[in-house]
Amino acid sequence: MKTGPYIARSPEDLIALVPFVLGFHPSESVVLLTFGAPDGSFHARVDLPDGAADRAQVCEILCNAVRRNRVPTTAVIVFSREVELSAAICADLVPALLATGACVVDAIRADGSQWWRLLEPDPVAHHYDVKAHPFTAEQVFEGRAALGSRDELVGSLVGADPAETLRVSRAADLAVDRLLPAVRARPGSAGRRQARWLHKRISAAVADGELLSATDAGRVLALIGIHDLRDVAWGGMTRAVAGAHVGIWRDLVRRAPPDLLPGAAAVLGFAAWLAGEGALAWCAVERCLEGDPGDALAHNVAALLQNAVPPSTWTPMSTSQIPALSGWSERAS
Repeated sequence: MKTGPYIARSPEDLIALVPFVLGFHPSESVVLLTFGAPDGSFHARVDLPDGAADRAQVCEILCNAVRRNRVPTTAVIVFSREVELSAAICADLVPALLATGACVVDAIRADGSQWWRLLEPDPVAHHYDVKAHPFTAEQVFEGRAALGSRDELVGSLVGADPAETLRVSRAADLAVDRLLPAVRARPGSAGRRQARWLHKRISAAVADGELLSATDAGRVLALIGIHDLRDVAWGGMTRAVAGAHVGIWRDLVRRAPPDLLPGAAAVLGFAAWLAGEGALAWCAVERCLEGDPGDALAHNVAALLQNAVPPSTWTPMSTSQIPALSGWSERAS
């Protein structure tokens, strides 16, 4: 999740920053904050490892990402009540980070009410209250309050209105019956017409900020079930509008029937990565792969996340580069 122009000057600032760069309050987690990378900083969370082999894997993943992104400055925050496990990962991770050439400005354990510096021989407890921190107040004022846990973030992708899902499902069935036979019979002309409709409809939703009707939602979900047409949904996405796409595709994931959910979840994962919302992107990828373990887009997004590839490296495709839109100009339509 993108953050505002906050400057962390203390351990309390670093702790308070974490829920808003992740989108939720972590627990039993190792969080790596990075600062000053040439292509943009990234922040990562992994489950607190238990055992030397798990610690080595965590160190390798995080340090590879630091090297790849040429990160000059890092901070480690372990959110846990487990004193020994927290000290063990710190003892392994901090030297590994230093070996990459990055500096480690702090390494902290926080348990929800107290924090300790893990690099001190006899750490002293310091009390803190994230709810009372200025960063928290600003985020709440801006309407971006963090969720209570990762489970809540996962839950935000689960629909709560079966009647609406049924309406969307029926609309999707109708679209399949009316539109897809023509697309399959005449993949050129009919496919291009549907691709243009999909492009225009999603672009309009992004521009006006309104969610799709059940009829349009069903049609969109049916169309992105076709590989070339799904490329229309994400291929031209830009960083400037990625946040709006997150809202649209998150809503579609919540309303989609199970058989059409993977496609929408994969597009949401890409949009969330592009918007800098890594935790949400992971949740979307997981939802997609639950229904379609072989989904190529979801695996590509997972690779972007695992390698901490910054969104700034993305170059959107033009309509001429998307096969289903090739030869079409929005200005001429």
